[in-house]
Parts: sequence; C-alpha cells; structure tokens
Amino acid sequence: MGEVTGYTAERMKAIEDASVVNGGIDANGHLILVRHDTSEIDAGLVKTLVTATEGPPTTGTWIKGDYIIDSIGRTWICVTAGSPGQWVTTGGTLLDSAISTIQQATTATGTAAQAVDVTGLSVTFKAPAQPVRLIVCLSTILNNTAGGIPTVYLTKNDNTELSRWKAHNTAANEVATCNIDYLLEGLTPGTEYTYKVKFCAAVASTTTIFPVGTPSVSGHLLAVAA
Repeated sequence: MGEVTGYTAERMKAIEDASVVNGGIDANGHLILVRHDTSEIDAGLVKTLVTATEGPPTTGTWIKGDYIIDSIGRTWICVTAGSPGQWVTTGGTLLDSAISTIQQATTATGTAAQAVDVTGLSVTFKAPAQPVRLIVCLSTILNNTAGGIPTVYLTKNDNTELSRWKAHNTAANEVATCNIDYLLEGLTPGTEYTYKVKFCAAVASTTTIFPVGTPSVSGHLLAVAA
C-alpha cells in the first residue's frame, strides 16, 4: 500500500508565503520578484540603463556590479553598494563583467604555494581597436596565518599577466581590500582573450578570500571595457 505524506498547516502556510506571485523591472533595471507574503527578492540587473545625464547615478539604491551608460556613452560600474553607492567609469563600452560571492581558501605547505582561480571571476571578450581597461574589486583578502604575504594574480589566456599584482604583509586574521584599474596592453584587435583572477597563499600559511556581507550587496567584481 502506498504512503501519503502530509504537511502541517504551519508548513503549508510557509510554502504559500514563499511562493513568487508577481514581479517586474524597477527604475534601476533590476528584476524584483514579489512573494505571496509581499516580501521582495532582488534578482539583480536584467536591463542596461541609458541615462539622460552625464556621470554616475546620484539617486536610487544600487548593488555592486550594477552598471549604466550615461548620456555621453561612458559606462559606469557600481563598486560599493549603497544609495547611490560608489561608482567608477570604464570610459566606454562594457565588454564583459563577472561577479563572484564564493568564499575560498588555499593552503601553502613548506615552500610550495599554489595559485588558484577565484571562482566565477573570469571575463572573455574580443579585443577592439581602442584601448581596453580592466577593473577588479576584491571585497576582502584574509591571511589567517601570521607572517605570510598573500598575493593576487591576473592571468591572460591562462598565462600570468601580472604576478604579485597585489601583495601585502599581514598579521593573523588581517583583512585587506584590492581595487585595481588596469590598462590592458599588447592586445590584437579581433582576437579573443580570457582574463582570470587568481589568489595564492604565502609559504606555510593558509589564505582565505571572501566577500563581506550578504551576496546581494557584496562580492568580487571583474570588468573590462573599451
């Protein structure tokens, strides 16, 4: 004989309240989903906004990784969530961007130090004729073993582009940020390139890289624009 599994009234109410019943795109281009209990889910940017004014937004609430195109064609990227948050300009067209909210750790034993990819922090694009800029904003880098020097690397097509791109001496459990605006050189127009960010523990230490706060307002950002 078959079995029947039932739910309590409390459980059924919780399922109903969590169900998405409506949604729409807000003034900032975010997809906002509405649950049955009227709470909202911000599903992130789904529409590129072209504004009627020059410069970054001065009103509204934005999250890290949002971007707009202003009235003179410059792309602006939100690097710190807020109202209106902090913005940097790429000076042109956004070619690709990536956000990572994954916490990771890597350990170096003895004299070995292994650099590993920051999960999800990779961009791929075909090089245009004009110069290309790359922006990286890493929320935090934590070296949880005293005396080490954790480092951040940039690779181009899996070859090291910048070694020890960001290195800092740290005490145990010290937190540091890494924000870089870098002009890419030596690109061949029409050629496809993939850039990745790696991080590496110091000798005989463990380094953890992770975002601060909730994933909706934080994370690591990698973007390229021309």
